[in-house]
Amino acid sequence: MYRGRNRQFKVVHRTRQRYAVWHADAPLMDKWREAGCRGTVADCWNYIQATEGQIGWLLHLPAGIG
Repeated sequence: MYRGRNRQFKVVHRTRQRYAVWHADAPLMDKWREAGCRGTVADCWNYIQATEGQIGWLLHLPAGIG
């Protein structure tokens, strides 16, 4: 699991209905883009639910990345 130094997170998306909460200082994987929200994990989930009504996923990068 990626363990960033920053305790902030960001919302990322791949398609309109695929959202995830990502470490704010972690590099993104291919085809994932920032959605425009940064903050705590709770802030990010609230953004996803308010914006799209979707349930997101907390994704973890493979060990050694970052």
